[in-house]
Amino acid sequence: MNEELEQISEKAKQGSKKALDELIQRLQGRIYGLALRMLGFASDAEDATQEILIKIITHLSDFKGESRFTTWYYKIAINHLLTLKQYRAKDLNVNFDMWDELAYRRDPDFDFDGLPEPSKTLMAEEVRIGCMQGILQCLEPKLRITFILGEIMEMSGEEGADILGISAESFRKRLSRGRDKVNTFMQKHCSLVIPENECHCSKMVGPDIRDKWIDPDNLQFVGARCHAKIDPTVKHRLGELNEIGRVVVLYRSYPEYSAPDAVVDIVKEMIASEKYKILQH
Repeated sequence: MNEELEQISEKAKQGSKKALDELIQRLQGRIYGLALRMLGFASDAEDATQEILIKIITHLSDFKGESRFTTWYYKIAINHLLTLKQYRAKDLNVNFDMWDELAYRRDPDFDFDGLPEPSKTLMAEEVRIGCMQGILQCLEPKLRITFILGEIMEMSGEEGADILGISAESFRKRLSRGRDKVNTFMQKHCSLVIPENECHCSKMVGPDIRDKWIDPDNLQFVGARCHAKIDPTVKHRLGELNEIGRVVVLYRSYPEYSAPDAVVDIVKEMIASEKYKILQH
């Protein structure tokens, strides 16, 4: 897969419009998924994805093959995400104390059990994935990106360190700190990690709708852009693992996403307009 991507990027660098279009299609989902995990909200992730794709294609001539193409474009994406000044989760000052309080919000007037069964499943899953996403936002950005690369994307210490421009030892230390914070919170609250915990997902559907954290008609985590649904065997497999293993499996079961068509179309329109000098020889 990565070798094929290297070939496509080289053809795009040499001026192939077809290869450039294919490169955008190959990268958009990866970039959008990374941005969504880092920024927490779809609208922010969409804007960042567009900006990152433009950066990648306008700097293709800078790629000299001294590293893998995957490493190169992830560096561009992550540097962009780490230097963003404003995005919704940051403006909300999301932290573990805040998320701890949110877990216990209730709406006594909301009848979750009265929902049709498919809606109940989708709503609870939306809350679950949204909660996991919120927990990521509680980590400071450098710990968050390290957790995403090391735990969710399963990159080695050496590969993650290369992308972040730090030593492998520093990467492992950051990963350990981030893992400890996430594990501690989820072991305290999540019934999928500790079965004796109260399950909050279904009980948070009402207040999340009331407070406009989720839109029943536009579910961002289990909606149309999710192209790899949650593995139905995950909950069964959790019983075979210890608490830390359960946290890892839950995050790795996080669905993958496609960037909205509008984002990709905007990038292609910019290329076609020749507003940017895409390939500099």
